[in-house]
Parts: sequence; C-alpha cells; structure tokens
Amino acid sequence: RVWGGGIYESDLFYQMCDELGILIWQDMMFACSMYPATDEFLATVATEVIQQVQRLQHHPSVAVWAGNNENESALRDNWYGTQANFSQFKTDYIKLYVDTIRPIVQRLDKTRSYVTSSPSDGQETEKEGFVAKNPSDTRYGDVHWYQYTLDLWDSSIFPKTRFTSEYGIMSLPSIESFTNITLPGDLSLSSEFMNSRQHHLGGYLQITLQMQYNLYIPENADLETFIYLSQINQAMCIKTETESYRRGRSSVDHLGQGLTMGALYWQLNDVWQAPSWSSLELSGKWKMLHYFAVDFFSPILVSPSVDVSKQLRIHVISDLVLSTSMEVVIQLNVYNWHSFIPLLTLNYPCTLLEAGVIDLGSWNSAALLRSVDGCRHGGRPQENCFFYFTVLASNSSTKLGPDNFYFPVPLHSINGPSRVNIQVVDVVPGKDDRELIVTLSSDGIALYVWLDAVGVAGHFSHNGFLQVTNSTQLTFTAEQPVDVQDFKSSLKIRSLPFPPTAS
Repeated sequence: RVWGGGIYESDLFYQMCDELGILIWQDMMFACSMYPATDEFLATVATEVIQQVQRLQHHPSVAVWAGNNENESALRDNWYGTQANFSQFKTDYIKLYVDTIRPIVQRLDKTRSYVTSSPSDGQETEKEGFVAKNPSDTRYGDVHWYQYTLDLWDSSIFPKTRFTSEYGIMSLPSIESFTNITLPGDLSLSSEFMNSRQHHLGGYLQITLQMQYNLYIPENADLETFIYLSQINQAMCIKTETESYRRGRSSVDHLGQGLTMGALYWQLNDVWQAPSWSSLELSGKWKMLHYFAVDFFSPILVSPSVDVSKQLRIHVISDLVLSTSMEVVIQLNVYNWHSFIPLLTLNYPCTLLEAGVIDLGSWNSAALLRSVDGCRHGGRPQENCFFYFTVLASNSSTKLGPDNFYFPVPLHSINGPSRVNIQVVDVVPGKDDRELIVTLSSDGIALYVWLDAVGVAGHFSHNGFLQVTNSTQLTFTAEQPVDVQDFKSSLKIRSLPFPPTAS
C-alpha cells in the first residue's frame, strides 16, 4: 500500500512491482487531516490527480485507487474537533473525494475500483452518503486495527474483517543503525537522544508492556538487549495477527464477519533511525519482522492457534491455484525444552484442492501434553513442552512450507535450559562472491536465534528462528562481494535469554 501520508512513488518502483507481481493499493496523497474545498485548491487537486493517474494507470501492479487515508474515520469520529460544524466538513469532504477526485479516476481508468477512503465500508459507505456511521465496520470494506495494551501473541483477540489494510506494532532498529549517528553516551533508552527519536506518545512504555506479556526482560537490560526483545515482540505480534487474518479467508461467522481477503501490515520501510512500525530499517537492513513475513505470507502455511475456548486448532492455508489436488501431511511434534528429540510425532493427511483454508480440527493442548511422557515433570506439562509443526509432501519428506510453532505458556514461564551455547561451525563461499553458507551448532533448543553481520549489507535466508536441531545451515546474500574471513569476523549471534528460574 502506497500510503496517503507519503509520496507518489517513482516510476522505477511501479516497474519493479510490475515485474515482481506485487499488487499496489494506491492512495492519493491526502491523510489524517481535514482539507479545504475552495475552487483554487480543488483545481490544484484535479491537476495532481490527472497527472498521477495518467502516469500510473498503465501499470498492471496498481490494483485499487483510494482517495485518502483515514479522513472518513477522522470526520465521523471527531478526531480534529469537527463535530460542531460537521455538515460543512462533510460537504467539503464530498467535494474533494467524491465530486473532484472520483470522476477523474473513473474517466481516466475504467479498469479499477476507486474507494473514497481507507478505512471505509466500500459500497455501504456510498449508500450512507460517503461518510458511513461506522467507517470501520468489519463486515464491509477495509479496516485499520491497532492495539497497544493487549497481548498480541493471543490469537483470539483479533477482529474478523473483509480486508485489514493497516495494522502494526513498534520495535527499535539495530544498535548498528544508532551507532552511526550517536555518541556512546546516547546509547541508553533514557538518554535525551533516544527520547527525541520516539515520536509515538508513550511508545517505550507500550513496547515494554507488550514484551512483558511473554518475554523475560533481564534486570538492567542494555539498549542492545531491549532492541532485540522489541524485534522479537514485533515479529511475533504481526505473525500472530497476520495468520489470524489468513485463517479467516474461508469462513464467516453468524454476525457476517470473516472472508478476509487481504492483510497489509504497517509498515514496510523507514525514513530515519528511530523506533517505528517498519520491518526494514532506513539502510534496508531486515528487522526480525521482515524475516518472519517471508514465512507468514508463505503460499502454503500450517497455522496453529488457540480459540476462545482455549482449544488448540490447526489450519492449513493455501494461496495456490491448483489444476489437480495436492496431498500433504501435517506433522505435529511435541518437544521438551531440554531435548532435540520429539517426545511425540503425529501425522495428519490433508488434501489441498484450491486456494483456501482447511480446518484440521481442535485439541485440548493441556490434556495432550499431560498424556506425553517427558512433559509431566513437576506437574507442569505446559511449561515443560511446546508444539512444533511441519507441512510435508505426502510421498516424501519434502517441506512444502515453513515450520511453525505454538507455546502453551508465555516464554517467561517456561522450564527451559538455563543457558544455550550456539557457535559458528563453518562459513564457506556459496555460488558466487556475494553468497556465503553459514553452519551453526547448538547444545540445546534455542529461541529466536539472531545472526547479525555487523557492517556487511545483505540478508540471511532465515533469521530469528527456532533451533530444534543441533545443527542448522543458512545462506547470507551480500549486496557487494565479501571476503569469507571478514564476514566471519563480523558475525554476532544471540538467542532469547531464559528466566533465572529455568533449570
């Protein structure tokens, strides 16, 4: 989504989206404000819209035009004190987005839909005179959904929408991004510099609250640890929310909610080095969220969740367009935190027929773990064990999508190992002078294993992962040719610290 508070992007951007098959929700550049409707202003708007639609309408990547970002909601919900003169502001709103922009778009591009605002109720908004009573009605159009005080690792709290075009949670960029623009004394969360970079009211408190729901935060944690934990939390929150929307694709509830056909997290890129909702840092470096997005948007995904009755449910999500059916096997493994060997492995055959979602059923997770030898120690099976899922081709061990996992209790409460040692075993050249193959070893199950090639621009094949084997291999693709020894010297590795009570 090209957001209405930003810019119309360059020709190169749209050309690349065409080539890569990326569809664009294109806002006009109006956002989060009430705009005038004078003849002079509307004339400049008409010129702008004509120029941009003529420039962009031939790009197949452009999927939909939107008049503005959040201005219908702002007007209806009195964000800017417009209620006292609502009729005048509504008249101006309709002049701008309905009477001026809409006919230009419809005349110059007859192939795409135009919606007046995002979020909006689509055709229902039009029926209600273009300013709906509830522009965020989940039964229509698109929704923006933000929540900073609830536990976003809880899959049962998210709305069931037709399309969620904006949702997000904050994290901090890497310590490397700050060291290039700061003095050493600035690298503290309480420093004047770090406070000046936080433009979201109460942002650090909200990030801390979110982390405390699920993660152990060491006493006197330094800024680098806080950054790492914030990126874990952001990645897990958006993973959980996105999978919830994807699972809702093929179902509708008794209130008419569901059939969710889109999820666009906020936001992709950044404009400076600061706490934000982005998955890419200013330099282009991948945050943990960006690595997670590769998996939670995978065309085939096994997705566990816990419903409102606290039952563990497993869904298989497919975006594939198949000419014939595809036979797959969903493998459920139960691991004890102290062993690489699964205590239980169950296989569930499944047939994928077309793009959609298959509900494999539900399990009482607590009862299942109580039945597994190796989980009952101390009468705390949910603290001793966790679930791990794999989707395989039915006739081979070939993985068809990313692995997934479910933790029965918050990670600050698990009975995990007191310490895990992860080491780089080997780094060897790949297929060219920009590719390197990294082999890691671990003496125990490790969570959110994070590799950082300090000073080397590029990205890993996967990162922030769960290590459930004693060895793993990953690929680093550098932006420029890189020496093996220089790269090896640049590597830093960390994993999630376990609470002091872990055994």
